[in-house]
Amino acid sequence: MSSVSESTTEVLNYPITLTLPVVQPSGFVWMPGDVIPTEELEIWRTSKPTVPTLRKRLKDYKERHEGTANRLDLVLRLKAYSEDPDRWSSQFSAVIQGHVGARANSALSQQTEKVFGKKVRQPLTFKSTSNTVQDVRRPQDIAAATTKALEYLEKRRVRDIASQTILGGGSSSSSLQLGVPDQPVADPIPTAPNDAVRHILAQQRMLQQQLSELQTSLTQLNLQQAQSAAPIRPVSTQSSSASHTLLATSSAHGSHQPLPFSSIANVMPVTPAASGNASENGVPAAMSISEAQLPVNFISVSLDESSSPIRIPATHPKLVKPPRRSFTTLAHYKDLFRLWYSTDPNDCMLEVDGHVLPIRVWDQCYKGVAWESFKSMWHKWKRLVEAYEDRGSDIDTFVRDFTENGQLMNLTKIQQTLTNQRSIRDTNDTANARKLFGADLATAAGHFLYTKGSIQKVMTDTTSIARRWRELLKDNVAVRQEWERMKAGEQLEQ
Repeated sequence: MSSVSESTTEVLNYPITLTLPVVQPSGFVWMPGDVIPTEELEIWRTSKPTVPTLRKRLKDYKERHEGTANRLDLVLRLKAYSEDPDRWSSQFSAVIQGHVGARANSALSQQTEKVFGKKVRQPLTFKSTSNTVQDVRRPQDIAAATTKALEYLEKRRVRDIASQTILGGGSSSSSLQLGVPDQPVADPIPTAPNDAVRHILAQQRMLQQQLSELQTSLTQLNLQQAQSAAPIRPVSTQSSSASHTLLATSSAHGSHQPLPFSSIANVMPVTPAASGNASENGVPAAMSISEAQLPVNFISVSLDESSSPIRIPATHPKLVKPPRRSFTTLAHYKDLFRLWYSTDPNDCMLEVDGHVLPIRVWDQCYKGVAWESFKSMWHKWKRLVEAYEDRGSDIDTFVRDFTENGQLMNLTKIQQTLTNQRSIRDTNDTANARKLFGADLATAAGHFLYTKGSIQKVMTDTTSIARRWRELLKDNVAVRQEWERMKAGEQLEQ
């Protein structure tokens, strides 16, 4: 501490360069004979490196300081440490020869060493903090890389020549020696013929695969046309001859020159369906593969329980985005109550392929993003219609119940009122259920039990109990009669 304090008056000529040992990761073990690697740290007068970086360096070197220290004190401490290599040896001393740690002494490590032998330590390489990139390749490495690059360029040149000779309509000679016609290669590469043969075989395999795909597409197209009862034009003579020519060329012996890609198009003439072209015998022209109808996904929509579901295409343009309409006034509410069930083509908001879809079934029509953006509003409309029907579908009663300060509530206010009313109703129904079956609902013949996993539990949620209670009054005659007798007895007592 005293040496550093006394040297604070030392004048430093920035920038200064310190030679320091490389900081190793936590848990690194030095072996006998290892040389401590060093690196150069450049220090400037102001901000490079920062004070936290200097503090971390001193901490890594176990050079702790007491209290606070300014940047100059930290720099001087690092400078003193860099000039005393003896302190490095004491901190980075190697382990005792023959020392075995807990990890190396484990049963797994011993078995691994027994099977694969003792691990040989590789020479350590360290990353310098400077921005200078040094070429550490050996001369033989550079020579090997250069040779490989030249071989790659030569092979690429041979492939280009082979492509020009095969696909460019070059000489049909059976000789496999390749080269530029004007400037023949003096010393052909031994691998050139092999490359040319491989290229030819690859071209043949590609043509055979494309032909197989065309035949599969033609079969599928014929099946689709047969299902739609559309006339199918048989493959013309020209197409058949082109197909046979292609097959013969692909399988001919002794010929390694494939057909150009333009010949494949003759296997199936592509004629647009909208052009109105017809063959000589009046049969409609064949449909192109790209125009073949792909399978269409359909949505089943149940309009009511008495009729069978209708099927509409899921990708219909009208089902991409739901219709937008605002219901805010009394006249709008009346329209909603009517359109909720309306199947009149002249009085509807949505019609798909001749099917009128009332608002009531829109939750079955819209899927994915379209439904996610609309379902909240649809449920608000549904609750409004249910409130209207709970009041006997009487518009006067509806208006009376949802009028506040002489004005009809808007949709948001009606939703809040319905939520409060439902909460009060659920509380009353839950109390009635406990009154009939007693405080312990577990003894209510299992009516208020639900299964979670493999365990049966008793309902505790007010909304769930109230919903089950209303279901019992509607469907269970015995429960309904018992509840009516209990209410009649209470009235007599009063």
